[in-house]
Amino acid sequence: TACFSDLLATDVTIILGSDVTVSHPVLGQMITQRRMQAPNSRVVVLDSRRTATAQLADVHVQLNGGSEAAFLQLVAKRLMAIGRVDDRFIRRSVEGFADYRVELESLDEGALLAATGVHPGRVDEVVDFLEGEVRLVTLFNVDGPGAANATGTANATGEGASTAITAAANLHIQLGQVGHDGAGLLALSSQSNAMGITEAGATPGGLPGGRCVTESRVRDRLEVKWGVPAQSIVPMPGMTAARMLEAAARGELALLWISGSLESFGEAEQELIRRAMRGCQRVIVQDAAGDSEVAVLADVLLPTSVALEKAGTMTNAERLVVRSPQLAEPPGEAKPDWWVAARTAQLMGFEGFDYANAEAVWDEYRKLTEGTPCDQSGMTNQRLDDRPLQWPCPDERHVGTVRRFMSGRFPTTTGKAHLTAR
Repeated sequence: TACFSDLLATDVTIILGSDVTVSHPVLGQMITQRRMQAPNSRVVVLDSRRTATAQLADVHVQLNGGSEAAFLQLVAKRLMAIGRVDDRFIRRSVEGFADYRVELESLDEGALLAATGVHPGRVDEVVDFLEGEVRLVTLFNVDGPGAANATGTANATGEGASTAITAAANLHIQLGQVGHDGAGLLALSSQSNAMGITEAGATPGGLPGGRCVTESRVRDRLEVKWGVPAQSIVPMPGMTAARMLEAAARGELALLWISGSLESFGEAEQELIRRAMRGCQRVIVQDAAGDSEVAVLADVLLPTSVALEKAGTMTNAERLVVRSPQLAEPPGEAKPDWWVAARTAQLMGFEGFDYANAEAVWDEYRKLTEGTPCDQSGMTNQRLDDRPLQWPCPDERHVGTVRRFMSGRFPTTTGKAHLTAR
C-alpha cells in the first residue's frame, strides 16, 4: 500500500522475515537515513534469525519461526486494551471491527506468548513504540530466505490460522496507518520482478491482473476477451516449480520446459533438478547460456536474448512499472522469450499469438488488467517509454498512484477494509 518515500517519513518501521540491508540495500539505506534524520524513530525486526538487519534494529524480537502473527496479535491486543484505535478511520473505512475486537480480546495471551517463545518485555517495548500518535510502516518478505517466517501460520489458540501478513494488515487498520504519508505496508521479494509475475498471472493459480483461476467469473470474462470456448480455462491451480520438479523426478511428467537459468539454486535444489531432467521423457531448456549444466542435459535448447537484447517491463515493491528498452540485437538464433512462446503456440495451431513485437504483448496485457486492483490499462507503451508509472493507473490521463487508499476506500464490495483476528 505504501511507497519507498514513506520509509523517510515514518516513526516506526517493523520488518517481518526480511534481511533488508542485504536483500534490498537501497531500502536499508533509506531506513538508516531516517534514523539519522529522526533519532526518535524506531526499527523493530521480527525474525528467528540474527541477520544483519536484526543487528541494526532498536528491538530484535528473536521469536520462534512461524510465530510472527502471534506476536503481532499480542501487540494489537495490548494496544486495544489501552484504547489505541483510530476511531475516525474505523467508522469511515472499516467493517467487522466489533467482531475483530471480541476475537482479539478473547485470544489467550499466555498461549500467544508461548507460541512466540519471547519474554513479555519484548511485547511491552513494541507497544511503547506504538502507543502514541506515530506513523507505522511494515515490510514483509514474500519469498526467498525467511519467507516461511513471514507467511507462516501462527494462531496459538489452535482454532484456525492467521498469517503474519494478515496480522500486520489488521494492526495497520486498527491504528489507521494506511493511506497517508509515512504509513502502510510494503511487500518485498528476493526476485526483482516478483510483483510483475503475480500481476501477469504467471503463478500456479494466477491469471492476468492478479486474478485467481478458481473464480468462475474471472475465467468467464477472460475466455470472452481471448475469444476461446467457454470453460477452456482449467479452474484448478497448477503445480509450483518445486512440485513440477518432484513430479518429473518421479517420472510423472512427459515433458519439462525450463525457461531461464536455475544455477542460483542451492545444491539440494540442483540435485532435484538433475533428477527431474533424468526422470522426464523430454526436456526443453530456454536460456541464453548454452553450456550450463541444465542446458547440456536438454533434448532441445532454445536460445533466448538477455536483458539488454529485449524490451520488457518490471514492477518493483512500490508498484512502479519500469520499461526496459532493447539496446542491442541478440546474436545468432537467439530470440526474446515472448517470441519463443508465441511462435510455439502458432505452430501448435493456437490463434491470438500473432504479436508483432513486445509492445503488442504489453497492449494486450495492460487492457486485461482493467478494473482490477493492479489496473495498468492507462500505461500505454508511449507513456512507459517516457517515464515509469505506479499502478493503479486506470486511464491514459491518470498520473499513477504513489500511495494507495488515500481516499479511505478499499477494493471490496462495500469499499471498506475487512478485519478479522482469525
